[in-house]
Amino acid sequence: MASNGSIDDVSRREFITGVGLTGAGVAAGLSYFFSKDAIPRPDRSPVSVGFIGVGARGGALLRALLKCPGSEVLAICDMRESKRKEAEGNIKRHAAAAGKPEPKVFLTDDYRQLLKKGGVNAVVIATPHYLHGPMAMDALEAGMHVYCEKAMAYTIGECRDLYRMVKERPNQVFQVGHQRHYSKMYRKVRELVRGGRIGNVTAARAQWNRNDEIRRPTADPELDRLVNWRLYSEYSGGLMSEFASHQLDVVNMLLGTHPTAVCGFGGQDYPRYKDDRDTTDNVHVVFDYLADWKEDVWDEEEQRWKFVATGKKFPVRFDYMSIMTNSLVGPSELIFGDEGTIEVTLGGGSFWKEAKVLRHPKKIAQGTDPTQTLQKEILLTGSTVTAVERGLPPPDAEIEVPKDRTDWTEYVGTLPGEHSPQETLLALDSFLDCIRHSNDPEYLEKHLRADVTYGVWGAAPTIMANIAMRERRTVYWDEFFDGQVG
Repeated sequence: MASNGSIDDVSRREFITGVGLTGAGVAAGLSYFFSKDAIPRPDRSPVSVGFIGVGARGGALLRALLKCPGSEVLAICDMRESKRKEAEGNIKRHAAAAGKPEPKVFLTDDYRQLLKKGGVNAVVIATPHYLHGPMAMDALEAGMHVYCEKAMAYTIGECRDLYRMVKERPNQVFQVGHQRHYSKMYRKVRELVRGGRIGNVTAARAQWNRNDEIRRPTADPELDRLVNWRLYSEYSGGLMSEFASHQLDVVNMLLGTHPTAVCGFGGQDYPRYKDDRDTTDNVHVVFDYLADWKEDVWDEEEQRWKFVATGKKFPVRFDYMSIMTNSLVGPSELIFGDEGTIEVTLGGGSFWKEAKVLRHPKKIAQGTDPTQTLQKEILLTGSTVTAVERGLPPPDAEIEVPKDRTDWTEYVGTLPGEHSPQETLLALDSFLDCIRHSNDPEYLEKHLRADVTYGVWGAAPTIMANIAMRERRTVYWDEFFDGQVG
């Protein structure tokens, strides 16, 4: 590097922070395989769990939970006998493979009977959306710890009631199925964004597109609405609750707040889906946020720059699209900052820098992080071709999450039916650990990440978005809530 730090003296790819951001080639070179002898086998106290709903998502959660150390699944509830028997078989096969006695599993089609079952301390609720709120409230009243799939609730009233009930029960763990909070990749991105690596976030964009009518075949036509509940508004919030809630939660997590308003268009419009569905097959919405504005401040005591809030707010808009007629661009999020951009997907993350930061007097030697002095040259590999083909420039870096030999979830491999198995394993494992520490407020404050606050932040705006599309107007948070929740 020339002593004057001129942008013309060095390739912009030489200016990248060394912690957490590496070239794709470097990331590939660091990966390694674990030997079976090195697999950690945590010894944890047992937690007895019952499952309410073991369909597609509930079955995936069950398979994941059975992998978690200390889990004991003692009860299954589902309306379909075939699903109950399938779940029971999975539980018994897992016990046999682990050399444990065959468990006696309580099976029922009435969740109220499961809540009365002695010896069950926690429940996982993975039923159709409209049942989440009522079942979660019943489980809380029964004294259970609750893992409730997203979206947390079907109505604004249920969001308010659940929030109040959970806050009244500080020793009952209530976790929402926003598993991105436990993903190592998404937590690294959160660290980078909140640490100022891309400056202040000024906009976000996301989509989850598929070319799929999302209708599951059923042998019995009378079971169609039970199996395909996502297609009917009396059971589901449609694309907003089933897809958008994940990515809305990501933006909420990165900004540390919820949207203040939403507007947009969508509907059940595609002529080729000729059936009786009435949920949306396309949504195009914009969420409006007020985020903290931050500045680089020199800390004399620590002799370093810090990225700190100024007390001012700044509007950030989040554009969201989900369509069921084209799958070229699948699920991903783009986070735009005034000093860089991060794209994150279920498969990884990429980083781009704004050229102006190379001319910034405080950042010329540190890329986009004034506290970081060690730089790494970025090695571009074939993995950047995907970005180029999508119309993006080659990324300055891939975001790397190093392997951890002490983490048992690194050894499990792919689980059937999961987009990203490790984040679900980590979410469920954390749920069990929070139950073990349910009388320790400090532990829960640190480890219960997808809590009821994020549950409200994730569910209520999806309901607002559906109202906005239906009524063709802007819908405001203050119409339903008196200020901030959380």
